[in-house]
Amino acid sequence: MNGVLVIDKPAGITSYACVARVKEVLGVKKAGHTGTLDPMATGVLPICLGEATKIVPYLLEGDKCYRATMVLGVETDTLDMEGTVLVRKSWAVEEAAIYEVMSRFVGQIEQKPPYFSSVKHRGRALHRWARSGVWIDVPPRTVEIYRLDVESIDLPYVRFFLSCSKGTYVRVLCADIGKALGCGGTLKELRRLKAGPFEEKVAVSLKETEQFREKVISLNDALAHLPAIRVEKDWEDKLRRGYQPREEIFRGCDISSLGKGDVVKFCNLSGNLIALARWEGNGRARISRVFHFG
Repeated sequence: MNGVLVIDKPAGITSYACVARVKEVLGVKKAGHTGTLDPMATGVLPICLGEATKIVPYLLEGDKCYRATMVLGVETDTLDMEGTVLVRKSWAVEEAAIYEVMSRFVGQIEQKPPYFSSVKHRGRALHRWARSGVWIDVPPRTVEIYRLDVESIDLPYVRFFLSCSKGTYVRVLCADIGKALGCGGTLKELRRLKAGPFEEKVAVSLKETEQFREKVISLNDALAHLPAIRVEKDWEDKLRRGYQPREEIFRGCDISSLGKGDVVKFCNLSGNLIALARWEGNGRARISRVFHFG
C-alpha cells in the first residue's frame, strides 16, 4: 500500500505509537510520520505508507497551523504542563500587555530548541540527554510566525491560533511570551490543525480502523500543491530507469512560474506519480526521487 493516511492523533500517546498502530492495521512494512507531535498534543499527523515514505522530506517543508492554550505564571522544565514545575509567579498582567507582547512575535524570530525535544546532538535526541541529567544547549534557529491571533483570555489561560513555518516550537513560543510578560508561561494544550497540505477535516481517528484503507490519499493527491508534468510511456520508463529529464519533456508545459530549486512532479498518463525533481532552470530538472508502483 502506497499513500498518506492523516491521523487525528489523540492525547497521551506518542507519534511513533500512532505509526505502529497504522502499520499493524494496514499490514504495511514501511511507514513514517511527517513531523512529531508531543504526547500531550492532538491533531493532524500525516503518516506516509510504502513508497510514500520517499516524500516525507517534501512534506516536512510545509507550514503548520495550531490552536494552543498557555498558562501564565508557571515555568516547567519541559516548557509544558507535562513537566516538573520550576517556578510559580503572579500572573497579574493587563490584557492589553498580552496583546502587545504577542504581536512582537509575528515575523521571523529566533528560537532555541528545548532540552526535551527530538533534535539530535551527536546522534542522540536532546530529550535523551536531558533525561540522563545532561542539558545540551544547541544554537537558536530562525523560524517565522505568519499569524498569532489571541482567541480568548481567561487568566491565567490564554488561547491563541498560530500559523508558522516548519521547525517552530509552540512550547518555546509560550515560554518566550511568558518571559517577555515577566511572569513566565507554559504550554497547557496544543492541537495541530494543519500540516503542509493536510487539514484536520481529512484526518481520521486512530480508533476508526475500519476507515483507514479508504482514507489513504494517493501520492499524486498528497502532492497536489506541486506543479505536474505528464509524460508518455517511453519517458515514464526512462525516468524510472534513472534518466534525467531533457528539455523536450517540457514542451507544451507551462513552466514560466518555476524558480530554481522548486520541486516538480512527473506523472504518467494514468495520473500515477513517477518521480520528483528539482528545477534547475534553462529547461533542466534533476530527479531526486523515483517511485516504482502504479
